[in-house]
Amino acid sequence: MGRRLRWKRRVGEWVPRGLSLIWALWSLATAAAYAHRVPPQLVGVNDAVNADLWVVWLLAAGLLIAGSIVPTCAPPEAQDFARWLRIIGISLAVGFLIVWAVAFTLEGGRGWVTGKNYALMSIMGLYSAWTIARDQASRKQVISA
Repeated sequence: MGRRLRWKRRVGEWVPRGLSLIWALWSLATAAAYAHRVPPQLVGVNDAVNADLWVVWLLAAGLLIAGSIVPTCAPPEAQDFARWLRIIGISLAVGFLIVWAVAFTLEGGRGWVTGKNYALMSIMGLYSAWTIARDQASRKQVISA
């Protein structure tokens, strides 16, 4: 295998993990922002969830990190497990981004400005999930049957 193909393969292996780590860092920052304080727009969301809002973001970040640190040379079972951790982590993050978008938009006033930002982030999260759910950044099958 040529040097260029090896390099391309290595980059392809780490793109899903790197993207997952970026989302994990963003989720950690969001957890820190909501630690022990709930903005008025999210009081209803906080009441509906059985945990503090920051805990949910911390859970998403933890799953994304755990799914990212499994080595690319790990056995297929471990890589499958890591892939599922990344999928569940990004699903949590995107789900809560959608909830945040709706909550801020329904708040009225200029809440729609923040709502549209969270809506765009949720769209980017959905788009990122396509890559995060893979072991290689390619057009291969996402989950093996």
